Amino acid sequence: MYHLGQGVPIDFATAKKWYEKAAAHGSPEAHFNLGVMCTKGDGVTQDSAQAASWYERAAELGVPRAMNALGVLCELGDGVPMDLAKAERLYRAAADQGDPQGKANLARLSSLRNEGRP
Repeated sequence: MYHLGQGVPIDFATAKKWYEKAAAHGSPEAHFNLGVMCTKGDGVTQDSAQAASWYERAAELGVPRAMNALGVLCELGDGVPMDLAKAERLYRAAADQGDPQGKANLARLSSLRNEGRP
């Protein structure tokens, strides 16, 4: 609620505090949301490597949006080494769980590969 300003004013510091508490208790979505904060720089220094770490944990816990977000970072080499094979695996995992952006990214990456692009 604090991160998005739903029913309360946006307060990134409070959002981060609650996400960290929830993450410490194993919440997959909290891990994902901390990744989003790091990706966007919402109340924290923008840090793609830190975002990747949060997304990695959320992906391990089964969050399709985290799989897709980590796939994007792997595809771009943003905060992590560029790894198109890993990006494709992550997009496929997200797509297999019904994530629409994962499906779109998998199709786009597959299309590029079929055209002979890396």
